[in-house]
Amino acid sequence: MVRQRLPFAATVVASRNDPYCALHRARTLAADWDASLLAVGALGHLNGDSGLADWPHGLSLLRALQARPAHPSRPARRTRRQSQMTDHPEEH
Repeated sequence: MVRQRLPFAATVVASRNDPYCALHRARTLAADWDASLLAVGALGHLNGDSGLADWPHGLSLLRALQARPAHPSRPARRTRRQSQMTDHPEEH
């Protein structure tokens, strides 16, 4: 799985009780990807089997993401790993 800044706008939509991806992991992935994070409550694993049907809120999130620029204009930030290596090079 990619663990670096994505070259496009992204949003991680996370459930507080997803059995496959805990909220703290979703938060870490969003930070690694330089993506925004949206915790949507206790909805289980967000997929076709979750019982959300067409999920109007999810559709509005998708539309908002589509309206964002394809490539974020902000400069790339250092990843946690890059920061650790730069801040403490003797440990690596």
